[in-house]
Amino acid sequence: MRTPPAAALPLASPPLTVRLLAAALCCAAILAAAVPAAAQPTLMSSILGFTDLNGNGVLDCGEPVLLAATFATNASGTPALTGTLAVPSSGTAGLRYLGGSAVVDPDLTVGCTGKVTAGGGAGDSSALVNFSCPPNPIGSNSWAVVVRYRALFSGTTNSYTAAAHAETSDGKVYDHAASGSAATACSGAPTNLRVEKTAAGPATPSSTLVYTVTVTDLSGLGAGGVELVDTVPSHTTFNPGASSPGWVCNPGTAAGATCRNQVGNVNPNGSLSRFFAVSLDSPFPSGGLVIANTACANLGPSQVAGCASTTTPAAGTPLLHLAKTLASGQAVPGSTLVFNLAATNTGNQDLAAVTLGETVPANTVFLPAASSPGWSCTPGPAAGAACSLALGALPAGGAAAARFAVAVADPLPAGVDHVANAACVRSAGAADACDSLTVPTAGMPLLKIVKTLLSGSGVPGTDLVYDLAVQNAGNQDAAAGFLLETVPGNTTFDPTGSSSSPGWNCALESVTAVGLPAGTACNLGWGPLAAGATLRRTFAVGIVNPLPAGVTAITNTGCAQLAGIPNPPPPTCDTLTTPTAGAPRLTLAKSYSGGPVQAGDVLRYTLAAGNAGNQDAAAAALDEVVPDHTSFVAAASSAGWACAPGIAAGAHCGLALGALAAGAAQISRTFAVRVDSPLPPNVQQIGNAACVNGAAGESACGHATTPPAVFAAATLRDTLPGATEGSAAHPGDAIDYTLIVTNPSAGTASGLDVATRLDPYLTLLAGSVTTTAGTVTRGNTPGDALSSVHLDSLAPGDAVTITFRVTVAPVLPPGLQVVISQADVTGANVPATVSDDPDTAAPLDPTATPVAPADVVSSVPTLGGPGLAALAVFLAVTSLRFLRRPATARTSSEAGRR
Repeated sequence: MRTPPAAALPLASPPLTVRLLAAALCCAAILAAAVPAAAQPTLMSSILGFTDLNGNGVLDCGEPVLLAATFATNASGTPALTGTLAVPSSGTAGLRYLGGSAVVDPDLTVGCTGKVTAGGGAGDSSALVNFSCPPNPIGSNSWAVVVRYRALFSGTTNSYTAAAHAETSDGKVYDHAASGSAATACSGAPTNLRVEKTAAGPATPSSTLVYTVTVTDLSGLGAGGVELVDTVPSHTTFNPGASSPGWVCNPGTAAGATCRNQVGNVNPNGSLSRFFAVSLDSPFPSGGLVIANTACANLGPSQVAGCASTTTPAAGTPLLHLAKTLASGQAVPGSTLVFNLAATNTGNQDLAAVTLGETVPANTVFLPAASSPGWSCTPGPAAGAACSLALGALPAGGAAAARFAVAVADPLPAGVDHVANAACVRSAGAADACDSLTVPTAGMPLLKIVKTLLSGSGVPGTDLVYDLAVQNAGNQDAAAGFLLETVPGNTTFDPTGSSSSPGWNCALESVTAVGLPAGTACNLGWGPLAAGATLRRTFAVGIVNPLPAGVTAITNTGCAQLAGIPNPPPPTCDTLTTPTAGAPRLTLAKSYSGGPVQAGDVLRYTLAAGNAGNQDAAAAALDEVVPDHTSFVAAASSAGWACAPGIAAGAHCGLALGALAAGAAQISRTFAVRVDSPLPPNVQQIGNAACVNGAAGESACGHATTPPAVFAAATLRDTLPGATEGSAAHPGDAIDYTLIVTNPSAGTASGLDVATRLDPYLTLLAGSVTTTAGTVTRGNTPGDALSSVHLDSLAPGDAVTITFRVTVAPVLPPGLQVVISQADVTGANVPATVSDDPDTAAPLDPTATPVAPADVVSSVPTLGGPGLAALAVFLAVTSLRFLRRPATARTSSEAGRR
């Protein structure tokens, strides 16, 4: 990434990009705070940097420039606004928008929300974002929506301009442009290479996202020295294990690193693909995170051939919890009760705005002075009022706490023996979490239990040791009581050693062995507990291994119950949810054991899916895409595949595997496709990628490519012994032929047979056939009319030279201009082909030798009976040889004569 100050663009890292955007927002906030309440919102177009595809340190023609547009409201007096933001807009010069690159930046968007509604297509020339901003930004800050996008530098001058345009619901229009400069201007015709980019994967935290980058030659000439360049997207890390070989990233593999892959040559009208995989961060930031990625192709050291972008919505899940405890108070009439509300986010995505909700309990009044600041109660502080407190952002794994205080009514109405209170924590995009607490009133023991995790990490096969702290928070000693526990689901009780306190009784029997199952009720009695005193006991359980599918947490509730008093209050309980560390770890091995691609072949890929984790996968499914130049073959595939739309190339196919038990044997399935016929000659290999996806978002991918194709080529050159260049052959002359057969492919050609076809006015000189390799099987025996050579094999890059001599017929028909010959090449593992005349531009054409017309005689001699009979025999033989030739040869010969 590069940051452009003026003509030259020095290196800059992604953190600098973030600082630039943050500085822009900061400036907007300062301006908003310094102006009157009537100040208008602002629109700012910014140039953040560029991707240095060729590594020369300056912006060159075709390299992507990273741009941003920021719409911000002022600090006060601003109404709620909705609107549209267009990038790039009218006034943009020297830049061409890269379709699919626009994304709303969740890290820098504050208060506002935005959604890209246009510009996701590869051919789109601009992007459109619908946004909404709330009224009255807090304090001196600004609400803002930030859109990042990429455009390719394509100016015919060194300078370029990026413009943005916004329209808001109050009828206002905003425009802003930023200018930069490049090292040189663009010139010349564009490179005829097309770059395409697709993405596969669930895009959940810690999952793998696999991009397929495809480069296609549109010129018909091919391209050499092609280099792919990709930048590791924000919130990801490069994953070399799931990527094609050859990627080199600098610096390191973190977000913002530039990765290069020297892929070599692209055949004429052909294409090549490489996989570029990244692992997504965990957790995700709040808001609608979109993973944006751009890939480009270089030609040689400096020329940029083309780029492609794609955006993938990410899928994180926040998870709220609330624990409500009594921080202080004894519910004595007229006294103060202070509740502590502890909110946590145990999910894998941050939350931007979290709010606590409380209802003032019956027979109490809200006390703001003893509560955390910021509570707002409607219609007032009396019982039944609804109160709320904004906690702000709550990151994944984070916690926030607040106090809520009430004064107990004095006197209490008759029959009131407790204060009951419930609270909830809420945030957009997450389920509400609530907790309640009942506080007995007057003078009596008051138990408070706090359950914490003393040791354990949630790994299957290990112990969780809970600490149960029971406190008498009342104004009277407790004579006796007991703890109540139920062995949690997916665990077994462990009474041994020092894990659990002695004395636990489960299922009415004294526990002496390990392994009491989940659901077993256990209790532990305790003696006197003075007011204000605390006792502690431990309760240990072992987590089953492996965990069943879908189990993400172990939830356990411990309760304390008073004993020895009439009409004791209900038990007081505390629940603790411990996230499990077990997870399915899906694996997929994709393989192909067949040979090189041939037109009409059925290719069978084997997909072996397994689960190497310590938790079962509830439901797994295979995800396949029918490769280019093929169609799905259900009859040769495992049963159950469903493809849409249809079975042609590009169709998405799925196959449900059901549950995958941890540690069980792999499940193998077959996916078969038929190669198109005819197959374009430039298509030599067919690659295919597949993924196995679990119901909880886990995934694994694999890919396989057919081995390189094997093919042969041949040239047939004619020579007239002793004749000058360009002269024609005369009746009775000799013609020498040199036939060269080569193997330009990457594999060994086997079982090659090379046979010649001669013009009917040419006769093979038996015994004249020579070869530098293989065996002459025909042509050197008296009476042989044609030549043929057999080669057991021909290694990649090797060639064999075959020579033979023919003689021109002593009598040629009037008007004959050329005689035509050609060789046929067949083999066990190569497609059949014919020789090419190297002296012409036409491909695979027969070798035509000019012939001189026969000498014209002044008079035609009269033939007698024997002469006429000889002429008839000659014409019959000549016609028979002509008719026995293949139709293609006759057509070529006749065309040559015309």
